[in-house]
Amino acid sequence: MGIFNDPKRLAKLLLSFKVPEKDRQLPPIIAAKWLKEAVDELGSVQEVMDRVDLKKTMWGDFQKLLTIHEDIENSIKWGESNPETMELGFSVARVISYFEPSEQIDLVNAMWDYGKPFTHDELRRIKSYCASHSEKSLDDAITNILKFDRPKKTVISIFISGLKESIYENLAVKSTEKNTSLDEFTKQILSKQLPENSVTSVKTRKNLIRIVFSENGKKEFNNLIVSKSISKNDIINYIFQAEGF
Repeated sequence: MGIFNDPKRLAKLLLSFKVPEKDRQLPPIIAAKWLKEAVDELGSVQEVMDRVDLKKTMWGDFQKLLTIHEDIENSIKWGESNPETMELGFSVARVISYFEPSEQIDLVNAMWDYGKPFTHDELRRIKSYCASHSEKSLDDAITNILKFDRPKKTVISIFISGLKESIYENLAVKSTEKNTSLDEFTKQILSKQLPENSVTSVKTRKNLIRIVFSENGKKEFNNLIVSKSISKNDIINYIFQAEGF
């Protein structure tokens, strides 16, 4: 059933724009995907824009969100970025979307190494530096613009996923019982489903989890998704539920 023939879905979509952030029904990336689905349904961008009352500029912002790498798209939120929860604000995510997918991953990882999200201006200056210094790496641009010298790392890959609150609470209780940090305990549980040394670190928050994989670990993680026939958005909660959380 199409969005415009489904009153409940349509209501959620309409209540994701021009209402207070706390009342918005869909996270930004889902709203962007539903808008694309609506265009496929009606066959006209302009008609969808008219029906949901979105101006061209805002429509363009949502279209750019669709170019965000799927491994970080779940961290996008309305409003400002939040370093405590590792969430990216809508407008910051829009600027990140102008980078190549592999660069987006590295930028997000660099932000949390840095301890806070980069500003719009910093991101634009990094992009400009990369454009005018094609021989330089993204790390070179970050170092030059922010005077932030990142530690040299082996090849890694990150994945940011939503985490059910009930699972988070169960993990927190169990880690306390085991006298182990929440992040270390969460890493141990995830590692049960993957070959040794696949997961190098984990950051666990109430509604979000960031996993850092070794290069081979990410391949094994993707193989697990295929073998379980679970969507990438659901695989983390599936793993914890399978382990009794």
